[in-house]
Amino acid sequence: MRHPSIQYLLAAFSAAAALCWVALVPIWDGFDEPLHYGYIQALRTELALPTLGHTRLTPEVWSSLLRTPVSPAVKVNYPMLTTFGEARGGMRASTVAQPGTPLNYEAHQAPLIYILLAPAEAVLAQTGVPIAWRVRILRFCLLAVAMLLFWRISDFSVHRSAIFFVIVTTEMFLACCGRIANEALAIPILVWLFFEAERRSRLAIGLLVAGLLVKAYFLAFVPVVTWRLRQRWRLLLLGSVLPALWYARNLALYGNVSGMQEQLKPINAAELFQAAIGLPWKASLGETYRGALWMANNSLNQWSVWQVNVVIGILLTAAWYSIRQDKTRRNWLLAFGGSYVMALAYAAVQTFAATKGVSTAASPWYATPLWLLIVVVIFSGQASRWILSLIVAIWAYWFVATFWFRLVPLYSGLMDGPASITNLSRWYRSGFDQMRREIGDGVLALGLITSIAAVAIAAKVVVDLRTKAEG
Repeated sequence: MRHPSIQYLLAAFSAAAALCWVALVPIWDGFDEPLHYGYIQALRTELALPTLGHTRLTPEVWSSLLRTPVSPAVKVNYPMLTTFGEARGGMRASTVAQPGTPLNYEAHQAPLIYILLAPAEAVLAQTGVPIAWRVRILRFCLLAVAMLLFWRISDFSVHRSAIFFVIVTTEMFLACCGRIANEALAIPILVWLFFEAERRSRLAIGLLVAGLLVKAYFLAFVPVVTWRLRQRWRLLLLGSVLPALWYARNLALYGNVSGMQEQLKPINAAELFQAAIGLPWKASLGETYRGALWMANNSLNQWSVWQVNVVIGILLTAAWYSIRQDKTRRNWLLAFGGSYVMALAYAAVQTFAATKGVSTAASPWYATPLWLLIVVVIFSGQASRWILSLIVAIWAYWFVATFWFRLVPLYSGLMDGPASITNLSRWYRSGFDQMRREIGDGVLALGLITSIAAVAIAAKVVVDLRTKAEG
């Protein structure tokens, strides 16, 4: 039985959470956000697809980066920029003349999301909207689209409200889909593809085609989804035309199918084998899969390792209990998820080899859709209401703590140590005026309203789970 009151509350809550997120996170603090935005502008200004190694950041984006404080992780790539802390101390970005704007290392990305965003960005630019506002408007649109797609996906379960609440309150869902990039389509498409391919629907072919034109990591699913839908081979052949043209372009330009910068310099099998042996797998897996749940945007902070490990244990246990008696789903999850896990492992080995051991893991945001898929599987399976209620409660706490224990102190410049009770008390007691100056009363008020709503909705969802279990 549907509960309209919960649905209306969830709609209002998700809109408020999206607004709060895009307003709180400084521009360019999304993972590689200026590069992805530069891709959109290159489409508008050059009227051609960007090319890795040739396409550069547009002057407007680069000028904005020079004026805008960034995280230390961004400064690693661009030493002339200023960090948040340096900017508060009065430092400015280097004024040394550059030979040109930097190369855009995201120019190899599949083009669909950028083609869709380019007209909107052009209209905003031509009407004189400042770049900071353009970024936030596009962020909100992307996050809203991702939320709408997950609302559709959550219909695969009677626990629709619970699924949607957990997805929307996942920090890495907000971090990945609430920035200028292609994840806002890639992540929901990946999760949706699992269920449509499971029932061998024609829609799965359209989702796979769209996924391949949004993100190269969908190549990992081509063999397993194609085999699953082999009886629809005519539609598969028809749908393969556009993706084949795109990936043939990569092959012609870069000598590899994905077009990734790590593959521009060929790595032979012997190097990959040595990298696989030398890779610190425990640390690599921890960095990827813990970071895929909580990452604090481009600041790359981590939540407590033991707490995230406990959450991962709960998710894996709940996933097992939800599918243990459903052999068909269990086998399909192992095939679909296993293909992606192997692709992530290959990406980690390739990155380790390409960087000569500097980077030891696949990008954590690549693994985020896998966790969100597991969440949907858990709530659409046979897990007990106690486990489901525990997950809802944890996510409500995590959502509220993300804002008030981590991001608000971080972006206020007050986080000078771990988020302990003592430090939090000191930051809020002596630094509240600084928080108001840095973040703004409007965002803080919206964050407070959203946090209260998250707790209230979580309580309502738990009651709904109990009612369904008893009915």
